[in-house]
Amino acid sequence: GRPVDTGVLPEHRPCPWGLAYLRNLPHGLSTADSSKHGLAVADFNRHAVLVLSLKGPAESKVMMLGNAGDHFVNFDGSLLRPKGICIDGQGNLYVCDSGNHRVQVFDTRSGDYIRKFGYGHLNDPSGVALVHPEDSCTDVAVSDTG
Repeated sequence: GRPVDTGVLPEHRPCPWGLAYLRNLPHGLSTADSSKHGLAVADFNRHAVLVLSLKGPAESKVMMLGNAGDHFVNFDGSLLRPKGICIDGQGNLYVCDSGNHRVQVFDTRSGDYIRKFGYGHLNDPSGVALVHPEDSCTDVAVSDTG
């Protein structure tokens, strides 16, 4: 992940928590303990997930995870049309990477890619939920279409 500025609205007013970045068809929304892990939003057409700090404008930051980059390369950590997301109690972010037919897991604190699963078994994953979200090792339910 990479930190980005919190953004400025067209009227040049500061935009708290980076909400100016949510303009490309947001799909999923998730938070666990917002004081630790923030709020995550899947930005479908930007091919990224934005993790927003909820500590207030003075300490706000935005981290962008994923981003398909050039030619929609399917490498670990890249996203193509992310949809459903959820965060576990340890700050791990689960992302339905619908265009790459998999679910990817990132660390919300560092933005690091952790792992992927479902490739070859999922067609268009669109929703993800955790059976015991307070744990870091948990059962994951994924909704898939097609």
